[in-house]
Amino acid sequence: MTDKIIDAGAAHDPNIDEIDTLLADVNLDDVIEEPEPEPEPEPEPVKAPKKPAKSSKKAKKTEVVEPEPEATPAAEADASDDEITAALDAIEGLDLTDAEAESVASAIEVDEVKKAHYAKSKTEKVTKAPTAAKPAKAPSVPKDMSSLAAEHFVLEIGDADPQVTKAQILANVPAQKKVAEKVHNLICSLSVGKQPSVYVCRCFEVLKERHEVTSAELVTALQARSYSIGTARSQTGQIMKLFDTLGIATRSGNRLTLRNDSALAAKLDAILTASRASAES
Repeated sequence: MTDKIIDAGAAHDPNIDEIDTLLADVNLDDVIEEPEPEPEPEPEPVKAPKKPAKSSKKAKKTEVVEPEPEATPAAEADASDDEITAALDAIEGLDLTDAEAESVASAIEVDEVKKAHYAKSKTEKVTKAPTAAKPAKAPSVPKDMSSLAAEHFVLEIGDADPQVTKAQILANVPAQKKVAEKVHNLICSLSVGKQPSVYVCRCFEVLKERHEVTSAELVTALQARSYSIGTARSQTGQIMKLFDTLGIATRSGNRLTLRNDSALAAKLDAILTASRASAES
């Protein structure tokens, strides 16, 4: 076995030395390696085109409905006549007794008459009944006493010259403000047939009833209507001055006497009497 082993150093090949000599002259850096060819990209699979997405809501079909022309009364009447004729012709073709046929025909004609009446009523305007006239409003109390006619200033029944009386009253209106206001209120109220202040009316009622009263009696009469003692006294003093100024009563101290010839007393009495009568009815 040892004889067959070949010594590596003794067995030298001369060709190897020649190859080494050739390779020594070659610069390995100058050798350019060719790049490996890039693999061709695989073709992408062709996808089928996507179907358009279905709408979640179905499109509603828009139906255009043309309005039917309104039938005129004349057209309705013609159609009604044709329908009646057709219905009556159909009745003749049935095996009905005379009584039955007449009953059916009458029913058809009555129904058509109702339809015609309804069609006619639609074309007629409803006439409203005239509303009752509202009662005239009572005239308001004038604000300017001087604008009233002279006849409203007559103090005595049978006064021959109301213009003079008017001028005298306007010129001699009491200076006391509250009394002046009562003069204005009394004359203006009587001019339109209305009652003056409640104080004046109550005191006149007592005076008319008794014909003669004292200031104390008038105070008591006002207190009986729930007025305070202070109000009753002040109103009594003003009214005694008012009645004397306008000739309703004659004053003597704290006493008043009703004048029978007073035109204003007659007017006031008539208004109060009518008011009581209306309240009792």
